[in-house]
Amino acid sequence: MSKKESNKEVSEERLKGLESKVNVLKEKKIRTEEKLKNLRKQKDDVIADLTSLGVTPKDLSNVIEGLETKIGAQFAEIDAQIPKDISDNE
Repeated sequence: MSKKESNKEVSEERLKGLESKVNVLKEKKIRTEEKLKNLRKQKDDVIADLTSLGVTPKDLSNVIEGLETKIGAQFAEIDAQIPKDISDNE
């Protein structure tokens, strides 16, 4: 085999390798675009759910903090109503 033919085979192999890599990257791009599409849909669904509850995404942190405060207060109230001799035995 001549040097020219050898170089041609090497070039063809490299080209096939590059084509294979391009195809893999195309598939990854398609999968990534699908994931992005699904995530955007999920985001829209969550925003719609929040809106139906009267909460905007901007206010979400404040609403969560308020609910945590209420829950803490309710636990304290329940704890205060339990007789001390029962709660000490646990």
